[in-house]
Amino acid sequence: MARQIVVVHDGLESAFDVAKLDRSKLYGQRTRVPLDPAGNPCERADLTSDGSVLLRRGMTAQGYFDEAGYWLSEKELVGLDERGAAIERYDSTLGVGQLAEIVEPDLLLDYQVFSVYTMEEAKVAAPLRALLEEGRILKIPFVYRGGFHQDAAFLVLNGEGYFALIARRSPSEWCTHDAVVTNTFDDAIEDDDLDFEMF
Repeated sequence: MARQIVVVHDGLESAFDVAKLDRSKLYGQRTRVPLDPAGNPCERADLTSDGSVLLRRGMTAQGYFDEAGYWLSEKELVGLDERGAAIERYDSTLGVGQLAEIVEPDLLLDYQVFSVYTMEEAKVAAPLRALLEEGRILKIPFVYRGGFHQDAAFLVLNGEGYFALIARRSPSEWCTHDAVVTNTFDDAIEDDDLDFEMF
């Protein structure tokens, strides 16, 4: 079964099949495949610093080694904030109904979009479709797989179809013309007589 974003709005549930949109889907791609002397494809792998373990693709996503060299699965890890306190672990939101809120477009200015998903209608309630057709933007919580970060998905519709813009809050710092800029340079730094012509 395809992964789905499930949206709940005004008590009605809608579902979309999702697929990540990347450059290769937009522009196509070429792949260089290294071959061994026998003509077989090579696989990338990394050797640990002590030379005892060969790590193949995908292995580091399953867990980590602690300082003593013991294996810890990803599910055993505990997230900590900047003060060292444990933080909440979030379950995946895919396939689970998420309450949607209508937001203003300028809210996106406080977010950094890092991924885009195309969405195909699986079961869409008429009121939700009408909102998106009007150009409204809906926001829902988004966690692709379980983890310690909960992102936001902004749902939009344009002439090409439905899209989910996956973003993390990253507010901008604004300043005005009358704001005094703080000098961050160290006045104690001595001139070392660098000759910039030598560069």
